[in-house]
Amino acid sequence: MYSPNPRRNQTPIRNLKGTPHQSLRRSVLASNAINQSFGGESLPSSPTAASIFGSSKHSFQTCTPSLPVRVKESISLAPDISNISVELGSNGWSWSVQDKQLFIWNHKAFPMFKNSVCKELQIPFSECYAELVCVTCSPQNQGHVSAIAVSRSTGQVCYWENIFSSSSKVLGSIELSGNQTDMCHRVLSLEEHGFIVCTSTGLIHHVKAYKSSLVCSVLKSSQGMLSGFGRRVSSLFFSPASEEASEVEVLVKREKNSFRILLLTVSSLQEWILRIDNETVNVGSVQQVELAQITKEHLSEYSWVCPLDVKLVTRKNHVLILFAVATAEEEGADVRFYVAHFQGLASIGETNMISFDYTTIYNESTLDDELTVRLLIEDPNSRIFSDIALCLQDRIIFKTILDGGKDSHEDEISFADSERVVGAGQRDGRYIFLSSVHGMIMSTTSSTSLLPPSVEESVLQNSFNMSNDSISPMNATADMQAQLEMMEKSDDDTQRLQAAFLHFCHHNVDQANSLIQESFPVHESGRTTLDYSVITVSGNILDDFPSCDPRWADSVPNDLLKEQPGSYGSLILVNQIQDKQSAHKMFLTFLNKCGIWNRLSWYTKARKLVITHLRLQEHEEKLAAAIALWHKHSSCTTVLDAAIRRVLLQRGILSKIGALTIKDLYYREVTKIEDIFKFLLNEETYILDDINSSSAERYNTVMSVCTIFQEMISTAIRCRSDVTESWQEQNKGERFEYHPWTLGTKDNDLRKFALDQHKLVLERGLPEAEDSHEKSMMLKSLTNLIDLVLEDYRIQLDSLNGYEPPLPRYPEVFSSFERDRSRLLAPLLEIDQLDLLVKLSEKHKDFLLLIRACVRMDKQDLLISMMKKYKAQGFAQFAFKYFLDNNNYRAMLNCGSGTSDEELDGELTKFLAAHPKLAWMHQTRRHQFSQASETLRCLAEAETASVVTKKSYLSLSKLASVFSDANEIDISENCKDIDREQVLLKYQETLPLKLVEQHKMEYDSMPVLSPERLIELYTCKDNRGRNEVDFKKSARAPQLHQPGSP
Repeated sequence: MYSPNPRRNQTPIRNLKGTPHQSLRRSVLASNAINQSFGGESLPSSPTAASIFGSSKHSFQTCTPSLPVRVKESISLAPDISNISVELGSNGWSWSVQDKQLFIWNHKAFPMFKNSVCKELQIPFSECYAELVCVTCSPQNQGHVSAIAVSRSTGQVCYWENIFSSSSKVLGSIELSGNQTDMCHRVLSLEEHGFIVCTSTGLIHHVKAYKSSLVCSVLKSSQGMLSGFGRRVSSLFFSPASEEASEVEVLVKREKNSFRILLLTVSSLQEWILRIDNETVNVGSVQQVELAQITKEHLSEYSWVCPLDVKLVTRKNHVLILFAVATAEEEGADVRFYVAHFQGLASIGETNMISFDYTTIYNESTLDDELTVRLLIEDPNSRIFSDIALCLQDRIIFKTILDGGKDSHEDEISFADSERVVGAGQRDGRYIFLSSVHGMIMSTTSSTSLLPPSVEESVLQNSFNMSNDSISPMNATADMQAQLEMMEKSDDDTQRLQAAFLHFCHHNVDQANSLIQESFPVHESGRTTLDYSVITVSGNILDDFPSCDPRWADSVPNDLLKEQPGSYGSLILVNQIQDKQSAHKMFLTFLNKCGIWNRLSWYTKARKLVITHLRLQEHEEKLAAAIALWHKHSSCTTVLDAAIRRVLLQRGILSKIGALTIKDLYYREVTKIEDIFKFLLNEETYILDDINSSSAERYNTVMSVCTIFQEMISTAIRCRSDVTESWQEQNKGERFEYHPWTLGTKDNDLRKFALDQHKLVLERGLPEAEDSHEKSMMLKSLTNLIDLVLEDYRIQLDSLNGYEPPLPRYPEVFSSFERDRSRLLAPLLEIDQLDLLVKLSEKHKDFLLLIRACVRMDKQDLLISMMKKYKAQGFAQFAFKYFLDNNNYRAMLNCGSGTSDEELDGELTKFLAAHPKLAWMHQTRRHQFSQASETLRCLAEAETASVVTKKSYLSLSKLASVFSDANEIDISENCKDIDREQVLLKYQETLPLKLVEQHKMEYDSMPVLSPERLIELYTCKDNRGRNEVDFKKSARAPQLHQPGSP
């Protein structure tokens, strides 16, 4: 954390050689520079990752979240930038102070703050600068942000318990001695234990909020302990080690139940231990070493020596002190810069000195500005400590410290005359700066590993059990090199591939390519080894033990891990998974840039085909799903923890929990993240069957299981959709069925899980909903579950149908899809969720249920609109058939006559061509009487079963003909023909009753008789009452049967 400030302690002090001088605590924007920020024009948009400038070994890019507009404006509109002081905290929060105006914003994205948020506060007193402000966030709730501000001269304190709440401000004061030199110097965070305020006269005040007031007390008062504190003195720079503290404050290092503070004075380096006992903060011990021990041995040739800054490399407990030196304290002398590097106060005699090539001129009038230099460490929590930098007001000087900094390249980047560095710090292992022109920018060091430190250490230590303690802890790079050499010489191709990956991450691309070519020659025809090794390394990244977390020391098999000196606590669990996600993305970049990606194909494992690109995609999805599950874990704890215990019990590792939690053990193996579904349903059923459980508990349990499935599977599908198009190009031309992991396996069928959960929601979840809101929420979860199952089906079917001809399993899978689709959607009709059914059945093309829903809702217009919308898919023909099968002729005919759409009318006409008994009705509705008459005549001619029916057809045909638009002659001829047929039917109806009964017929159900049969009946012996009329009818019957007869 870094913030230049021109108003720091102005008390004169002496340097190591005893020469008094004025204060050097001047702003890097000193000399009252007129503000020319942001080009003096409109504020820049700060595009994500846009390259700004750089050198051969460093590049500067804008970083996200971008600088808030209000902060940009405050810098851009300030008449004098030197009046602005800024701190960039290592916890992801930054703040700036100008007069009484305090801006607080996040320069790092958090789950609840994806974009930059900015809060403007008013400080109720004067003489407050950025180093007298401290912003903290709760490790348990990063959305809860607190802030404290202290007045430099009066000791007034203002504390905001939550900066986003207008009613959380509490005022208090620190009791200063009243001495003119007694001023507040720096505010440090003790996390949940409050804050400490250091003063220039040797007082350390503890400030903690208690209810609605501030409790301020002096922790230590030692005359002379902090004497000389204020001239060319560091501003207390440290770094935390614990996973939770590492995101809180860069000035304090937490060690279990204590805090360690390093204090650099003009002549000494002090180490303060603050111990926490029953929520009480006490000074446990104070150690001090004289800087003369360093200067006499390493800087004896310089008569003027001035300490400027101090830094702590947390993981290795290394201390770095920045010195400015000159051969004489006189005008024109060259001022050089050195960094003393040693391990802990006890090892100050084993100091390495790192020199910088950059020099400036000793000039009494400008020396304060020239010596406003700060030491920066790119990643103080990194295992591989390799780069430092000097930040001046107009330039940044980068330096490698490998081999003590000897013979190393020094990279200097100068800013334009109008540009100044307003603030500097580090974020996620990268330098960040606040520029007066470019806003928030990030620098990447070429020699810094591209991997998250925790993952890199895991790759190294999990590859080999490094039991050789002869490697010096001072030389972390040598330690790494030794392990890399062992990996390179291994007979295991996977080990060599991992070594190549690590070389790539350290920008040693040539060595990485050489290892790849040696282990996997391009000319070799066999590709199984390469594909298998790639998947193995990818899986190892997902399942790596967090070796930087000492809690794992007793839980990792085969003593793979050993606790690192000076480390405490663990990374926040989600950060461990996110580190793995970053590492896996870098691994994919490595495969691409080193020419491996295009060589990947497939291999077989346990007689199953493994498509390498798809397995890598699966690993990406599982990482995203694990993070999604973690974010929902706290809201689903009851059922989720119970299921996790069952998983760990099955794996046989529950007894090895040690200092870990069940979440640590479960989330460690990301490749098996879906194992939770093996037992989730059983645990849910157990709670639902518990007679002691309340309705609310049962409802929440069902909702929790739905949420778990939804979050994991939906996140995986979104991740898949982001990369599928580009990755499928790699598998173009290959014929295979894509079986995503979200479908499950034979032993862990996720599709069956979803179907069973769907049934539970309907039968046991919805009845527990106590109001409309709860019911709505459960229906929403049910909808998401249905969508996810059917979306996975779609992906599987697309992989089978993407060839000509489709793969053999396509009909089987499609039949299963239709069966499960109906199983998922049909119950919505039973529970009367018709609107939801319409939405889902339309989305998933279940036309049968869509029609049933429209009919149930009596929405003819909606049905017609669907016919038009899905005309190409044959929806209309499907609907017509449904109506025909269900004898709902009116609804079917209304589809044609109720719309002016000619194409839809044509669809119905086409369908009814095979159903003339309905076709004439449609023709009549459309006023197509000629066609209706013709259709009815055809029906009459084909009718043989019923005289009554044929007679009706003829009558209707005659009527339709009369109303048709045909000419009179045609109508007359048609009517005459119908009349003859009707006369013939009349002859049949007038058969003697006894004759009809004798031949076992009835008038109402008599079939149509042919003329021959009619003649036979009239003239047969059975017709005992036959007369000349009957014979006359018999004689005329053949004539009536002939069209056109008179």
